[in-house]
Amino acid sequence: MTGIFIVQSVYPTWLIQRGLEAGHVAMLYVVAGVFGMLAGLGAGLAAGRFREQRKLLASILAAGATSACFIAALPPTFGAQFVPFAILSASAALLSPVLRASVNDLVAPHERGSLNALWNAFFQFASTIGAIAGTLLLAQNATFGWNGFTATLLLAAAAGMFLFKARG
Repeated sequence: MTGIFIVQSVYPTWLIQRGLEAGHVAMLYVVAGVFGMLAGLGAGLAAGRFREQRKLLASILAAGATSACFIAALPPTFGAQFVPFAILSASAALLSPVLRASVNDLVAPHERGSLNALWNAFFQFASTIGAIAGTLLLAQNATFGWNGFTATLLLAAAAGMFLFKARG
């Protein structure tokens, strides 16, 4: 999740600094919100198509990593950013319910309230670390390259962790 927040925390600032009008930035978020909502609604359908949840999680994270890379590599225009930002938002919307469902399966039903509290704390921590890292990275390199590279690396590493089981 931190990788997603590294991009999302300063994404509008970067776009506006590079000349994209505020109205176009807002429209990117509206479109991405719709894609995210549709992806979230389709989480159950997506889960049904994969035999193993870890492969679904790896696929979601890989899509997020790829889109973060394209966000940083493409010019900061509405046309260029439309698809990769929509995919990143859809990945974020899919990731949360699929991760939460897999973690819920690990505990007894009477422990899920505590697990929810822990999940919310983790989410807040990830968003805070992502915002701090995103701000510092953008301050170091105004091209958004470090943001995209770091987010891509974190998301790809997470995808790899789910895809390749540890052998013991």
